[in-house]
Amino acid sequence: MSMILFTCALEPLLRMLTLSLCNNRQMVTVLPVYAYADDVIILCKETTDPTRIQEVLQVFGNASNSVINFTESTFMALTPRGQTISSRFTNVNKMKILGILFTPNIMDVIETNWKDIVNKIRYGIKRHLSRNLNVIKKVWHINTFILSKIWYLAQVLPIPIHTAQQIEKVVGFYLWKGFVFRIARLQCRLSTKEGGLQLINVKTKCDALFIKEIIRTDHNIDTLVRISNYVASVQASSMTRSLTKLTTDANKFLEAIDIAPEQITTKLIYSYFQDQVRCLPSVQCKFPNKNWKKIWSYFKIPHIPSSWKWETYALINGIIMTEERKYMYHIVPTPQCNKCGTIDTISHRLTRCSDLTRGIWLCVKQQLNNVHKATNPNINLRIVFDLDVPQTPHYFSILWLAMGFIYYMLKNKTKTLPDFIKELRRVYLQTDVHVREKLQTLDFLTEQ
Repeated sequence: MSMILFTCALEPLLRMLTLSLCNNRQMVTVLPVYAYADDVIILCKETTDPTRIQEVLQVFGNASNSVINFTESTFMALTPRGQTISSRFTNVNKMKILGILFTPNIMDVIETNWKDIVNKIRYGIKRHLSRNLNVIKKVWHINTFILSKIWYLAQVLPIPIHTAQQIEKVVGFYLWKGFVFRIARLQCRLSTKEGGLQLINVKTKCDALFIKEIIRTDHNIDTLVRISNYVASVQASSMTRSLTKLTTDANKFLEAIDIAPEQITTKLIYSYFQDQVRCLPSVQCKFPNKNWKKIWSYFKIPHIPSSWKWETYALINGIIMTEERKYMYHIVPTPQCNKCGTIDTISHRLTRCSDLTRGIWLCVKQQLNNVHKATNPNINLRIVFDLDVPQTPHYFSILWLAMGFIYYMLKNKTKTLPDFIKELRRVYLQTDVHVREKLQTLDFLTEQ
């Protein structure tokens, strides 16, 4: 209630200020007075405006018996000269307005605010480095929480190229900490159905937000052109090249679409820019004859733990760190397995490394045979290593078991059949009832 009373008390002052500052002006495209909570922001276009403001404050104070605290009221000239005025307001050379720090120099405004954002992202990521998250969960965390600090500022100020590169570097360090082999950044930005992880492209998303805000204001990109020309006249820098390219890309986007400006969304702009740099996953280029559309669709199926999906995704993309792969990159002197002495491949690690490994694989094969009833002796190997799942009514059970097997064999150093069954039963009991009904075909989950 107190906030409502405060608003009611403040509104007459805001109306008086607006009428005073808009007096005798032919057309007002931008309102000169803004209020957010207890902060009032006044935009002055003429040197006489500060005097008018003081006169209005005097009249309002006499009528309402209120007093303005001039020590907390500041004035800043948004000109390169940073001129001062003779008034009761405190003259400053920087001012925070709605969370954004402004100075008389546009380049300082851009650099200072984006530097602050980069520092906040570094601090936010540093706090979470000790968390044990798989890469899929890290992508969720980055998209939802870490990068959320950027989007508000990106609608107001264009992001410099070097700032976007710094953010990508910090995000990449967090995402791949502890990994030797990685997924290419372009592939990570693809959607799940295309074989990616849906990691947001920072530069493209910021550009899309900035262009959308320009179009929302003017229904064209004239303002963007003026900003680009102004920055070029003030300072020749990478920011000038970035804005010039952004203007060109925005023009191409408007020429490529045929919809009204008010129907343009940030998602539409972002998708258009992403389509210009879209690529195929490297493993898809290497094995083009596989049914990749079906394989990638499995990673969108719910009720399978993200940790299982990640280990399977890593296996499919060939980034599992076997001794053979490390030997190929001269990381280790020999490709032999440390346990049994044979060549350490993925197939060896999952199915043949020891008697315990072979026992787990035999159990999995029996369960898969009971579900799909296939006669092809190699079908189980294709299910596990290629996600070539037969399209039977019980395909979910096959996929669930295959991903659970891959996760257990790759993440556990000591492997036993009872422990494997215990791990799958634990996940099974945590799922919803309707999911358990789908998994009834895996009899070892329900055996006591």
